Amino acid sequence: MTDDGSGAPPAPSTTGWKRWLRNPWLWAGLSGILFVTFGRNCTRYVPEPPPVIAPAPSFSLTTLAGASVIDKDFAGNPYIAHFVSADCDAACDAVLAGMKKLQDGFEKGVYGALPVHLVTFVVGDESVAEHYREWMKSEAVDPKKWTFVAGPEAILREMAVALAAMGDRSADPVWELGLVLVDSKGRCRGFYGTDRWEIDRAFHQAKDLSREPL
Repeated sequence: MTDDGSGAPPAPSTTGWKRWLRNPWLWAGLSGILFVTFGRNCTRYVPEPPPVIAPAPSFSLTTLAGASVIDKDFAGNPYIAHFVSADCDAACDAVLAGMKKLQDGFEKGVYGALPVHLVTFVVGDESVAEHYREWMKSEAVDPKKWTFVAGPEAILREMAVALAAMGDRSADPVWELGLVLVDSKGRCRGFYGTDRWEIDRAFHQAKDLSREPL
């Protein structure tokens, strides 16, 4: 920079700014920031919901609290169902522990509570029903979100067999059926095991169904 003799301060040079404006790394960085900010939702992968398998069996039974309940009472939101019986012992305890994790996940989801119900069909006599009443109390089960249902053993076993046929699974004994996902229109959408990975899969697919339009 040189003094022109006028006493006025020299004009600032724009050479540096022009050099930066011609820098391809600057524009690449700005483009990346804009893409991450505004384009992420456009490119985010949203998995397809599980396909419809068949209508779930209808039923008219009784909750362990003594109230009448039918399949239509669960319409409007998806639910996950399973069966327990007198002969499963530790196997049923493992299933119930998995269902408890699902209940906690649906209540405390990252995006808020999810409207997914849980249904446990209790196969057995009054002593079996009483066992699960006590379990519900000990685990502080919310009956508005998790319903334990009982009824004639023959009807419950028939339901389990019908569901097992839809998912090419076993229902002998009934608790081997695992978990069944039913959508808001009463249609079976998925069958799952009871290990950690299967429970996680059931959770995410139930979450997807909870967002489907009625």
